[in-house]
Amino acid sequence: MLVKTIIVGMAALLAVAQLGIDTTVVNLAVAAVLFGAAASFALLVGLGGREVATEVASTRALRRLVNIGDSIEVDDVSGRIVAVHPTAVEITTEEGTTLLVPSSKVTTGTVIIRRA
Repeated sequence: MLVKTIIVGMAALLAVAQLGIDTTVVNLAVAAVLFGAAASFALLVGLGGREVATEVASTRALRRLVNIGDSIEVDDVSGRIVAVHPTAVEITTEEGTTLLVPSSKVTTGTVIIRRA
């Protein structure tokens, strides 16, 4: 529906321009609206995806350091690594609780790793 509306609007602008009516103001208004939409989309993607990108990058570095089955202590969490997910490390504690620890916490905190 949005694409259809944009196409019809652009066709109307071209038709009015063909009739000889000056459409400079309308063209500038349309350009400003489209630029505003593009800028807001770029900010949404850039700022919204920053945290996820940090976690994914931390996981890439972390996969070289730890293996499944290793014992790990990260700050106040200790247990055995069950899985390494794209944004978190799954740890099972001695009590049987499963925790998802963000990868950035593992790469930036004090970590003790005991190989399996």
